[in-house]
Parts: sequence; C-alpha cells; structure tokens
Amino acid sequence: MFLTSTTTQSPKLPRTSNCAENPSSSRPTPSLHYADDGLTPEIETTIRPGAMIPPDVLQPGETIILLIKPSLLYVVLAPLRTLTIFLIITLVALAANNYIYQFYDSSDIAFLGFIAIGARIFWQFVEWLSRTYILTDQRLIRIKGVTNVSVYETPLSNIQQTEVIRSIREQLTGLGTLAFSTAGTGYIDAYWVMINNPYEVQNTIIKTINRYGGRNSKT
Repeated sequence: MFLTSTTTQSPKLPRTSNCAENPSSSRPTPSLHYADDGLTPEIETTIRPGAMIPPDVLQPGETIILLIKPSLLYVVLAPLRTLTIFLIITLVALAANNYIYQFYDSSDIAFLGFIAIGARIFWQFVEWLSRTYILTDQRLIRIKGVTNVSVYETPLSNIQQTEVIRSIREQLTGLGTLAFSTAGTGYIDAYWVMINNPYEVQNTIIKTINRYGGRNSKT
C-alpha cells in the first residue's frame, strides 16, 4: 500500500551526485551518494556544515535523499521556557535589590543572570550540533545526544505514518516537527524536531517511501 499526502508535491529538480571520503581513515569509508532521481526538492543538496554522522551509520551503497538538521532557531526556541524563567528571576532580583534592600551590586546580579542565560543557550547549541536527520533509499535515521549518542533507524517499509506537529512557537517561525510511527508499535517512535519546510520534507519522505519502501520490504 502506498502512502498518500494532501501536501502539494514539489516540482522535480535535477540532482547531482556527491561523494565524500575520510582521508585520515586507514580503512575504506563508504561513499555518500545523493539521489539523482528527482525526488528531492530544493531543501538540501549537499551536507550542511556542522552535520555530524557517526562512523558506520551509513551502509555501503546507501543513497542519501535528505540530510538535514533542526533550524538554528532551535537553539533559542527549544529552551525558551527556561530562558524566560531565568530572565524573570533576574529582573525580580534586580527589582528587589534596588527597591527593597540592597544585598548585592546590581551589576553583579545582572551578570549572574546573563551567565545563566548564556550557559543554557550554549548547551542547547551543542545539542543542536549533535542532531542530524537522514533519509536514504533504505532507511530513516535520527541521530542525537551529546553525552549519550542515540541513533534511531528504521527501514522505509516499516514507516506507517508521518505527522507534522507545529507548536505556537513553530507556527510563528515557520518551523515544524515531523513525527514517525512504525508498524506494530502504536505510538510515535521518533521526531525530527523544529525543521525548516516541514510539509515539503514530509512530502519528500512520502514519495521516497512510495518509491523505495516496497523494494526494501522484499530484500
């Protein structure tokens, strides 16, 4: 059975084949091949700077359809609630220090608040660097984690449902989160969070499943 979507399909664009090897490795590294079948719209055409793929994630001969990361706005939007709390605490502390009783110098309080906010944003940036989303002609892959790296992968033939979820902050910034459900689980297995062009990416995934999913289920 083919997956369908009401999303308007993007026009087919020519694709070029790219190859990258790690010269420092003593053993052969599988080439990273990009699809040349017109499936992928103009979302990603090369590996984005900062996209990190752990060794041996891709199989020899596996063709990349999409290789993306969350939007850089993820660095601020994901911890927005925590950042707001830090800002409110800093402002309340400044107000209490200035108008009730002066415990510390106001500049020291402001500096501590700035450090807390900056540290939270820096950690979220490191977490953003760890996230990579890959769609190939065989599998869907999600990589994340700073101290503990988590690699989720599933064959295309196992994907039963894709869903675009958009919070208010994502709607205001034009982003969206893709959720994936696989056969036999009954719940969402993985997310591609806060990506650009979520409906266009979803449409590409559906077309890729329709084209390659049946082939993978027979292998």
